[in-house]
Amino acid sequence: MMVYGEPGEGKTPLLGSVVEVPSMLPALLIDCDSGTLSIRNRDGLNTLHLSKMAAQLSGEQGKNISPWKALEETYRWLTQEDHEYKTVMLDGGTEIQRYCELECIAYGIERKQSGDHDPELAELADYRRIHERMKRMYMRFRDLQTKDGRRVNFLATAHEGKAKDDLTGKMYIQPLFIGKATVLISSVFDIIARLTVSDVGTKKDVKVLVPAINGTARGRDRSGSLGGFIEDPTMEKIVQ
Repeated sequence: MMVYGEPGEGKTPLLGSVVEVPSMLPALLIDCDSGTLSIRNRDGLNTLHLSKMAAQLSGEQGKNISPWKALEETYRWLTQEDHEYKTVMLDGGTEIQRYCELECIAYGIERKQSGDHDPELAELADYRRIHERMKRMYMRFRDLQTKDGRRVNFLATAHEGKAKDDLTGKMYIQPLFIGKATVLISSVFDIIARLTVSDVGTKKDVKVLVPAINGTARGRDRSGSLGGFIEDPTMEKIVQ
């Protein structure tokens, strides 16, 4: 499942509510944008801070390890080492994209013989590389299989942005990624849901999770079981 919404809307606490679902524990939350203060010290939930891990690996290996490389190392560990995690979560898709962009631009510089690649401006080939690497990374985590052959639940978050539909000209709210990456990454998930605040009946400003196309907001529910929206959502309500 991908949960997207405005910064501060409560995406991380929603993922953190996984501790209320024993069948999904233990769980690992990979913190990509240092936004896990709100769910610190929850039993059954471990947090890995990607930037801190990158700094630690850099010190151990004596060379610069980027957060993107740290994410790749985390995936390797989850697939090749012994652990009991039943749920893995990537919190901060927009930051993951930034890490990927920096990695791809650096790769482009190395590949460009003339050496005049502007590091502040990604070229077309860089963007294509970003799109493909991002999709591949999300697919890896979606299809993650542990050393002992177990599949895990995979949840992720992203900020929201607006984009124009090329056919209708309408503006839509959707997960915030660069260009075609939105479509490519969205195709990975069975459920894409927007976390927002809305009026529900006579209630005002209610927190809702919308797992379907609603007005101008993009969504998907391949399970067909979540309905039009979930009021005051928690992982327990979603699983039920």
